[in-house]
Parts: sequence; structure tokens; C-alpha cells
Amino acid sequence: MPAVLLVIGALALAADLNAYRPTRLRWLMMPSFFFSWIVIELAAWWLVIEIAVTIAAAAGGGLRGRDAWAGWAGLAMMAVSVAALAWLIVVSGRTSATLRAAGAPPGSPVPFPRSQVILPFLMTRRRGVRRIKDIVFAEVEGQRLRLDIYLPNGGAGVSPGPQVPDLPGPRPGILQIHGGDWSFGDKGKEGIPLLGHLAANGWIGMSVNYRLSPKVAFPAHLQDVKRAMAWYRDHAAEFGADPDFLCVTGGSAGAHLAALAALTPDDAGYQPGFEQVDTRLRAAVVWYGAYDFTNRLGTWARHEMRMLERSVMQRKLADAPADFARASPIDRVRADAPPFLVRVQAAPGRHQAGGVRRACRGTARLRRVRFAPDRTRGRGGRAVPRGRARRVPVGRLRAAGRRPA
Repeated sequence: MPAVLLVIGALALAADLNAYRPTRLRWLMMPSFFFSWIVIELAAWWLVIEIAVTIAAAAGGGLRGRDAWAGWAGLAMMAVSVAALAWLIVVSGRTSATLRAAGAPPGSPVPFPRSQVILPFLMTRRRGVRRIKDIVFAEVEGQRLRLDIYLPNGGAGVSPGPQVPDLPGPRPGILQIHGGDWSFGDKGKEGIPLLGHLAANGWIGMSVNYRLSPKVAFPAHLQDVKRAMAWYRDHAAEFGADPDFLCVTGGSAGAHLAALAALTPDDAGYQPGFEQVDTRLRAAVVWYGAYDFTNRLGTWARHEMRMLERSVMQRKLADAPADFARASPIDRVRADAPPFLVRVQAAPGRHQAGGVRRACRGTARLRRVRFAPDRTRGRGGRAVPRGRARRVPVGRLRAAGRRPA
């Protein structure tokens, strides 16, 4: 039994170290990412399981006998692992305070269910919300592109249930874009708790699929996202949504596409066959995304750049630097960009630090351009910085449903 406790302690500590510093080695990167994701997302569950297993192993003789030293070593590693998990939980709990400091309101009309925090596997369903799956929004080169709609109870026309806020006028819409290195992922695997929560608070949510690499090269992914936006303009009223009020969100590769969608409104190169459709967005919320394809900061590993060149862009950076720059949100920042909320993962390690540097550089450029003085007028006719003028739509976003001026 001491040997068992030693092995369990070593495995638990290795899992926690991987969560803090996932490897970037080519053949280990995907399993490392998967296990770090499981540990981080279910840190509280892992904490309870580790404490229960440790108690059971110790009670079963894990700290006695000739090999007691192995048991005590395993116990020490389990203690370090438990402390590491507790710290992850503490850090994640600071998110709410960070958002409030950034101006987010404390809470929402319909709070997030505590039962789903304790049992996260229940997040696929939300009381007061209806999901319509697999709506075809476009057909490109013989492939049907589909989306899911998340509605307050009542369906089309949106006659809300007792727990859904009764908002005046059409409801705001939000588009969720899944991640997956532009090469895998699915609309039904990401963003479900977010879309369910927003729908419970009166929003109309969409989660979309897009064509994936290596079958297609960029910008096909973004073009498909724009097709979903065009579909929303045409069909929003059928679901009680405001066709002129659409926000976008996404994580990882989805954050890259969401940022580009927000920064390239009405770009004809990304709207083949529907160039006249208005693709402006009201706000963008992006999570740990890729904002620079040119690797100007040197934060992409060599094999990551090879993947980007061979699978996603399907051309080399040295041969087409302008194409890589056009695919980089950091190079598409514009003065009339909608409000952005950029979230990065600031855990230790070179990989995360590189992502933080890329995101911070892009955010700094966005703020520098957006806060440049212009002719926008505030109350009393006084000139105000562009960034300050842009706070008005954000405030109305918090109210969830009033159309910005």
C-alpha cells in the first residue's frame, strides 16, 4: 500500500505541474493540453478526489510497514498537489472581482445556478432556455454549415418564461465561435454554459460551425463566420432578436476569428457573394486567442509556425507576409472598432507568457487607436476621447437589450 500511495502522489503532482506548465513539445502538446484542461476546469472535483483517495490509502496501511517511507513521500506529494489545486481555485475565484473592476455589473437578473457550479456536467441544460440544433445557414462547395440557436423559453417570438427578464423591444444577439487550432472542434462542444446563461437573461445566442483546415485555407474560416452573421441579419426577427445588435465571442482559434470578424466589417474579401451585407458588430469578447500570425514577438514555437503555414494558411510566412499580416487582428485594429473585452491566461510558463505578450500588444494598440482624440462629442458638445465615447454601448450591453445610439 505505501507504494500505491507513492504512485498516486506522483501522478497527482505530475498532473498539477502539467496544468501550470503544459509542454510545447510537438508530440506531447495535445495530450498535455487535454489533461491540463481537465485539471483546471475540474479543480474542485480533483481536490475532493485527491483528499478522499489519500485518506483511504493512509487508512489502508499506506503509512505503515517496511516501506512506510514511500507512503510518506506519496503523502508529501499529495499535500503539494492539494495546495496547487487550492491555489488554482483561489485564482479562478478572482475572475469576478477582476470583471467588476473593469466595470462589469455585480451579478445578473437571473443568476448562474450553483448546482451547475458544483456539478458542471449539468451545464449542457439550462432552465428557461430552449436550444434549436443544426440549422443550416449556408452551403459552400457542397458542405452544409450549421448553427444552434439558444432562446429564452417561448421559442420564436420569444414569449419569456417566468425566470427570463422581460426586455423592451427586440433582444440582443451573440455569436459563439468554437476553437480548435482552426482544424477541429464543434459548435456543440464549447460555450454552452455561456450561451445558456445569456439566453436565460434574455439574449438570443448562436453557436456556429465553420469549415476546418487542412481541407480549407484561411480566410475560408472567417468567410463562414461572416456567412453566419449574414444569416443572423436575415433571420433575427424570426427569433425575437434585433438584427442590428450582434456581439461575438470565442476562445483560442475562435477568439482569433471573433476578433477579426469585429475588426473587418464589410470587408468584401471576406464576404464573397454577399458583399453588401452589413457585418458590423456591437462588441467582442475574446478568450486566450491568437492575435499575431507574423510571429514578430517570437512566441510561436517552430512546429506551431509550421502547422500554421502548412495547415491553416497553406503558404509560408516568408513568401506571403502580407497575407499573414491580414490574418492578424493586431494588424487590423481600426479607430471605429467595437468595444473589446480581451481575456488572457496569465499562468506561469513560456507558452502562456507568449500569449499574454501577444494579447497585451494587440490590446495596447487597440486602446491607443480607439482613445485617439477625434470629433466625437460628449454632453454639452465637448470633445471626448473615442474610447470614452465607446463606453455608451458597453453600458447598454449591460442592460441587455437596449440598442446603442
